Amino acid sequence: MKPTTPSLSYFRRKAGMSQSVLAGVVGLTAMSISNYESGRNNPSIESLVRIASALDVSVDQLLSDPPINPRD
Repeated sequence: MKPTTPSLSYFRRKAGMSQSVLAGVVGLTAMSISNYESGRNNPSIESLVRIASALDVSVDQLLSDPPINPRD
């Protein structure tokens, strides 16, 4: 299954965060982050907003494929 958040892994790595660190920041489990990145599960809107905020990107950027990064 194609991930709903195809750029999540890209922006997480760009922010220098492991799945565990990001999960702790947004109040989820590392397994949830892994499942979102692989496409096994989709984040709720609330989780998507928290993840985008933690990574300092927009929800649009997380949903983009390929990643959109206007700061590059």
